[in-house]
Amino acid sequence: MPINMKLITEEDEAYWEAYKNTPKALVPYTTLAPLWANAFGSATALRLENSNRLEELTPEMFDIQITHPRDAAIIAAKSGVDF
Repeated sequence: MPINMKLITEEDEAYWEAYKNTPKALVPYTTLAPLWANAFGSATALRLENSNRLEELTPEMFDIQITHPRDAAIIAAKSGVDF
């Protein structure tokens, strides 16, 4: 995307130096989730206010399935049909 550097002021530069790439707007998740949703879901990350309770989270709470492809392949190879 082309940027016209002549439009950038000293105030803009000072803001960038102070805040770097900090988000410039805080928008509720409920507003953005439908806009960002795709075939894989509506979120790619989860931010917790209290990370001390992280061990209480389980994959099942978020409808996440843990699979082991190697184990599944071995089971599939063992249960093949001999024609």
